[in-house]
Amino acid sequence: MARLGASMRKMKDCDFQWIGQIPEDWMMTKVKFVADFYNGDRGKNYPSGDDLVDDGIVFLTSNNIHSTVLDTNPEITKYITPERYKLLGGAKIKKGDIVFCLRGSVGLCSINESEDEGTVASSLTVLRPKNINNHFLNFILNSKIAEIQTKKFENGSCAANLSAENVGTYVIPFPPLAEQQRIADFLDEKCGEIDSIRSDIQKQIDILNDYKKSVITEAVTKGLNPKVKLKDSGIEWIGKIPEGWKTSYIKRLFDITLGKMIDSEKDVGLENYLCAANIKWTGINVDVHKQMYFSEYEKKLFLLDDGDVLVMEGGMAGTAAIYHNEFYPCYIQNSVMRCRSKNAATIQTFLYYWLFAIYHLGYIDRICNRATIQHYTKEKLGNTPILFPPLSEQKAIVDYLDEKCSEIDVTIADKQKQLETLDEYKKSLIFEYVTGKKEVP
Repeated sequence: MARLGASMRKMKDCDFQWIGQIPEDWMMTKVKFVADFYNGDRGKNYPSGDDLVDDGIVFLTSNNIHSTVLDTNPEITKYITPERYKLLGGAKIKKGDIVFCLRGSVGLCSINESEDEGTVASSLTVLRPKNINNHFLNFILNSKIAEIQTKKFENGSCAANLSAENVGTYVIPFPPLAEQQRIADFLDEKCGEIDSIRSDIQKQIDILNDYKKSVITEAVTKGLNPKVKLKDSGIEWIGKIPEGWKTSYIKRLFDITLGKMIDSEKDVGLENYLCAANIKWTGINVDVHKQMYFSEYEKKLFLLDDGDVLVMEGGMAGTAAIYHNEFYPCYIQNSVMRCRSKNAATIQTFLYYWLFAIYHLGYIDRICNRATIQHYTKEKLGNTPILFPPLSEQKAIVDYLDEKCSEIDVTIADKQKQLETLDEYKKSLIFEYVTGKKEVP
């Protein structure tokens, strides 16, 4: 006799609209009833930059969470000493734990498959499954079921965050354990195939991004003429530059303004402003739309003009974008700095490309402590060296890079759409099976 397909098995309503019907013999439960939570230590012993070492006990951050299984590649993993590890309370990870991101990349989670000792950053929480298959739970937390419930707790701030208590309230389907295992095994195989395709596309994107970095860096440090005579720049990490170019500091060529501190007390006369979450190398992120009160004096001080270069002071410090009246009138909050040319001898877009180049050359890493909350302050930005060619050459370089980068960005965008399609397919596949709408063959 043929096994019943999803369309033939008996279903029932589960009282949660975003889940729909589930098989008749399944139950619904909450995450807190099937997993214990262990937060990262947030006390006085929390590791600072000086406590991080090249080799030691794993200290997981959100950088390690970007697939269903933790990525502990040494290039992205942080380590602490055994002595610091013993001082820390909170989560001590075990094999089979699920590590969940509460801040930053909110909602991402991965299973720890390692036997090694380790702990987690304060932005993460650890779920230790009990009476539920850990892979099945991980698939649910990586599905639309969790995504929809995560959105209920978004507060609209520039830095969205959850608590472990929030995650504990998530409602999830709970089939018999034997069926959980079948579903988990099936999804492990199918999602592995999807992840393999995704990995190949991501490698293509990485190659394109590396090419873009090299094109920009070559243009803003060596110019467009490969036969030009070179001279020593006097800047060790730049090396030789075209003979007709000059060196200076950003503060000598551009006015730098740090934005206004958050003012949440006044709720009248609200104006648009940009914060760190709006600043992306690809442009202004219009998905984040914030408002607060600005006095008439503050409006004059912080008003943005088309073409202003905006630089992140905190967060991914040093990231820059060019403002093009995405919101107007619009102002800036103090996680963002505005750069504006002092005279006609410099082009603001050239500054943007220069900032892109030095960011990816590791300059920001050298002057900001990325182990903790890094700050690329107004003073640091102002004292950042900059090369500037004659105006006509700046224009030629900007025109060349605008065209070249546009071509690269179009190709990258196409690849990213492929990734988005795969991600949506993967989420839909997981949803169909963890809710029982499809049955494992």
